[in-house]
Amino acid sequence: MVYADLHVHTTASDGLLSLDEIIEEAKHKDISVVGITDHDTINPGLVEREETIDGVGIVTGTEVKTEHMGTRIEILCYFVDPEDNELEEIFENMRRRRIERMKKMVERFNELEETVLRLREVEELADGPVGRPHFAMAVANKGLAKDTREAFDNYAKEHTPYYVPLERPDVKKVIRRAKRSGAFTSLAHPCTEDIEDFETFLESLAELGLDGCEVNYPYRESPKDMELDPKKVEETVEKVGLVKTGGSDFHDRKDFTLGSGGVGKKTLEKMRNSVEL
Repeated sequence: MVYADLHVHTTASDGLLSLDEIIEEAKHKDISVVGITDHDTINPGLVEREETIDGVGIVTGTEVKTEHMGTRIEILCYFVDPEDNELEEIFENMRRRRIERMKKMVERFNELEETVLRLREVEELADGPVGRPHFAMAVANKGLAKDTREAFDNYAKEHTPYYVPLERPDVKKVIRRAKRSGAFTSLAHPCTEDIEDFETFLESLAELGLDGCEVNYPYRESPKDMELDPKKVEETVEKVGLVKTGGSDFHDRKDFTLGSGGVGKKTLEKMRNSVEL
């Protein structure tokens, strides 16, 4: 089992477990540190950049949806100050864009289906920013799928007629603001992104201030198609000279297992030492 799982979602975004439940899960699996990386928000239960809750180390983070060179990617930000950071404007804009996107998805659903879905039925399922998993839950609640996973595959994935893309901020702005907030930044799950020239892509991100790249990730458990070879990605990360980060991308117990990806103590210390705490 890994020392630190640095990619974990809670009910503050699209995870199904609360912060307290994540902590209990970590204790059960003997994971020393967990990075809380909810989408485009910081879990409201966190008050320090790094803290210990009930014996489990917590790294305060976020996973920001962004775009670079025409490719949609996500940037993990670690050791973010929840009380004072420069990402709040981005978060607020993303909340607005998510609501507008969800309105359009609900409209498309109602145009194509006989069952009526209301926006509030989706929003009521979200403790934080509303997203496609909440849309899928609402559809499943209508009895149109056996569970949320099936509903997501049939009604919320990119290939479906209900899907509406989410407008994203440019990666330069995201990295710049994260770094000004004292954060460590890392490219999330690169092997699931359709990147034509990964080395050039990663080098350009490094020039913008990117610190790391997620390498130890449970790709075999992922429902997404792999676009890049994990081994070649790891070799490229080493060549470019970035820190190899890792995490499980945990959302619920049905899919990825907490601790199925992560880093050792030395890597976490390297990340910690690279920022001013």
